[in-house]
Amino acid sequence: MNPLLMRDKNIINKIRVQWAIWQNHKRFYPDITISWESYVKKQFKRLLRQEERERHSDLRIMENRLFECLYIIRSDAPHETQISGVTTL
Repeated sequence: MNPLLMRDKNIINKIRVQWAIWQNHKRFYPDITISWESYVKKQFKRLLRQEERERHSDLRIMENRLFECLYIIRSDAPHETQISGVTTL
């Protein structure tokens, strides 16, 4: 888990929303410890893993876009072609 995720306000809001849902599930367990171990902890980890996957995917897309632009700029094509190639990406 990336600890920096906990600084993101969007993630904190997602956790707050999910926390309310997780609190409703406490009644299905004999005590809070079992509830935490059996349900909340797993859901919390799942939420953070999902967020990390989404961020990694976004990062990969941005990185690919950057390399496409650099490839176009470094090509031997005329300047006008380079500009139009970068702006169409």
